Amino acid sequence: MQTMLNYEDFCRTVAGKVCSHLPSGVLANPKDITKNNDTVLKGLVFSDPGTNISPTIYLESFYEEFEKGRDISDITSHIVRLYNSTRVKEDIDMGFFMDFNIARNHICYKLINHASNEKSLKNIPHIPFLDLSIVFICHMDISDDQNGSILISNEHMKMWKADTRTLYRSALLNTPRLLPAQITEMGELIRSLAAEENAAPSPAFPMYIMSNNSRILGATAILYPDALKKAAQMLSDDLYIIPSSIHEVILVPYKDSPEPDELNKIIGEVNKTAVEDSEYLSDHCYYYSQKDDQIFCEKP
Repeated sequence: MQTMLNYEDFCRTVAGKVCSHLPSGVLANPKDITKNNDTVLKGLVFSDPGTNISPTIYLESFYEEFEKGRDISDITSHIVRLYNSTRVKEDIDMGFFMDFNIARNHICYKLINHASNEKSLKNIPHIPFLDLSIVFICHMDISDDQNGSILISNEHMKMWKADTRTLYRSALLNTPRLLPAQITEMGELIRSLAAEENAAPSPAFPMYIMSNNSRILGATAILYPDALKKAAQMLSDDLYIIPSSIHEVILVPYKDSPEPDELNKIIGEVNKTAVEDSEYLSDHCYYYSQKDDQIFCEKP
């Protein structure tokens, strides 16, 4: 029977075991990393002298598995395999980031909860949007099947001599181009994920998932020009928007929707039980009006 470790000791032990299985010169160090919603997570940060990219593997879920009895050696092997499968062996040319005339073509935006990020928002350019905030990232391709992003800070803006309005104009063009919107009917998605076509129940009311083609930071698709307008036209109705996470929202046609209080109850329960703290977006639904072509916190 393995010895039970507290979380800090687990992270240090795993880091040491992982390092013993890495290529020569590669190190893995546990560090506290502040994520969305000012959530601090323990990440295993890999440093490789052969590249300027430092991938991070977060350890919370592995500790939960350890507490349930998973062997620490098995966890170590899993992390090493995960690192080797995504390892970048060459430097990534970051010169483009220093030149705003080039970097501006990579600037995208994302949506975060305003109140949950008050501390971080002091250091990053942002635009209030309802009870959320629009912030900016520099989207970059790392390899043929990997991409990453850099959160744009006030220091970056000073370096570029740019302002928030300029960032927004660039993001408005780039985000739909680099991360195009996608809408999937919820029942179709459930059937595609089920082992058998009828193995999972259909939703109680029509729901449509809106995200982007990467399913990462896809809630931002509601900001794309005409994205909600086209969705409402397709469904022939106004829409309730359920903010399921920073990665996606769920659209519900107004005529088929439960009352907003019921939707908010569902959102609250899902946020408590199924959404990671760092992926939380909001605890209430929004309303999109076709007539106004606008999103409201409540139905006007």
